[in-house]
Amino acid sequence: MNTTGVWDAAAGAVWHLKEDPSGTAPQIKDTTGNTNNGTTSGTMTSSEQVAGKIDGSVSFDGANDYVSVSDSNSLSIGTAITVSAWIYPRSVSGNHEVIAKWQPSILGLIGANQEYQLYTSGTEIGVGASCGTATTGGANLQVNTWYHIEMVWSGANSVTVYKNGLLLGSYSLSYPLLQNRWHLRTLTIADYDGGNFFNGIIDEAHVSLTARSAS
Repeated sequence: MNTTGVWDAAAGAVWHLKEDPSGTAPQIKDTTGNTNNGTTSGTMTSSEQVAGKIDGSVSFDGANDYVSVSDSNSLSIGTAITVSAWIYPRSVSGNHEVIAKWQPSILGLIGANQEYQLYTSGTEIGVGASCGTATTGGANLQVNTWYHIEMVWSGANSVTVYKNGLLLGSYSLSYPLLQNRWHLRTLTIADYDGGNFFNGIIDEAHVSLTARSAS
């Protein structure tokens, strides 16, 4: 693939999630050229590579399946960020992580702290940064249905959220996203600090270091 011809310089990572999750690590390839490849964890088998919204995708069991990606500058917040994915939830009860970049809790004394996160919260979409989170109103997510969800930040402590290309609203966080602040933060797909595992299918997970439009 001609990555420089397909993705612009702001593309941090694009995971098509069309690989066999039980293959040789790192199984999940980043197609931008930044080599932010992901390694699967849990009890993942080749049967969890399933038909997706676009080509193949990965099915996560909601128990212990996830993908981890090492920290890199191309995944860290600069002046703006857009995080998005296609999701097919099998549960809309509780919180289920889609994409998160975070520091693990330390010896039970310091809690996990996110750089950014995009997740489902019941039938709503949740977003987070630093120590703050916000939840949409009116997303009305249902099980066994495909949705494209996206969060966009371009300054201060307000995050804009879209569902299927339509604006849901802008939501204030109690703390702003912090530029070039975090080090050694792991990015995960379908997990947050060993919990909130996503139950369903995720396809076309993207991180972009610019404020993308809904289109």
